[in-house]
Amino acid sequence: CEEHLYDDPKLKASNDRFPSFVYAMPLGPNELFLEETVLVSRPACPSKDLEARLYKRMDALGIKAIEILEDERASIPMGGADPIVPQRTLGFGATSSLVHPASGYMVARAMEIAPRVASAVAPHLQDLRSQLEDNGTSSLKSIDKTALDAAAKAGWDAVWPVDERRQRDFMHFGFELLCLLSPQELRDFFTGFFRLPDALWQHFLSWRLSGIGHIVMGLRVWAQCIPRRFMPAMLVKSTPFLANRLVLPAASRGDYAPVNTTSVYWDAPSGDSDKWAPDQYFPYLEELREREYGASPSNPAASTEVQTSTK
Repeated sequence: CEEHLYDDPKLKASNDRFPSFVYAMPLGPNELFLEETVLVSRPACPSKDLEARLYKRMDALGIKAIEILEDERASIPMGGADPIVPQRTLGFGATSSLVHPASGYMVARAMEIAPRVASAVAPHLQDLRSQLEDNGTSSLKSIDKTALDAAAKAGWDAVWPVDERRQRDFMHFGFELLCLLSPQELRDFFTGFFRLPDALWQHFLSWRLSGIGHIVMGLRVWAQCIPRRFMPAMLVKSTPFLANRLVLPAASRGDYAPVNTTSVYWDAPSGDSDKWAPDQYFPYLEELREREYGASPSNPAASTEVQTSTK
């Protein structure tokens, strides 16, 4: 809620334009991590406004800082423009627009798809090396240009398969909607989003829903999960983006391959229709949690403790 901002019209107006919320994570008996953040916005919210809102929120909650251990300001570009393909420069990570348009996360996604991209490109690089050896030269001018095009295409197809580009279109659709929501509408959206089955919202944030899975998720959020008072606003505000964020991008790329409707958890690269289904995915996570990382044959009981902090 925004009651702590009511006595400051300027901050209240800023919050209406750029709704923010706070991450709070206790780090010890007298140590607390707080982060005032805007989920998505266009343009970016001024960091000074976020700082002022955080102090207002702390006062309202009765939190008094004895010492500030660290002060950090950050702005994360969300999503970015679609990569221009075909081109011979193969991008990866942020340069290939792997940043999740609705969450800002990227590193885990990049690490997950890196092996498949390397596997797709490696045979072409081996062929190019063979051409150079056969020609007895190190000059790239001796290489057939179609071979370079083929290597780049294989890489881009592995970075962005058709179904995953469709997923990204849906994420951009969601991004545009979130940019338009008022503070109360944003709370209503979160209420609905986290009423979804755990597997649906977790897989959305981790790129593990199929293209049809995103459509199913969006319809369920609207029809079954969000408060009824928000249903008209969500429908009206999202309608303009159905064309310019879902239909037109796919049409401009020529993504006319049939949409797989086997399962919302279908994995396009492997073709496994149930790879990320809850009955397989959650046991897999439990297996990872119980694994003793850092163990060696000479010291099988050894393990590595990893501390992580999240955005």
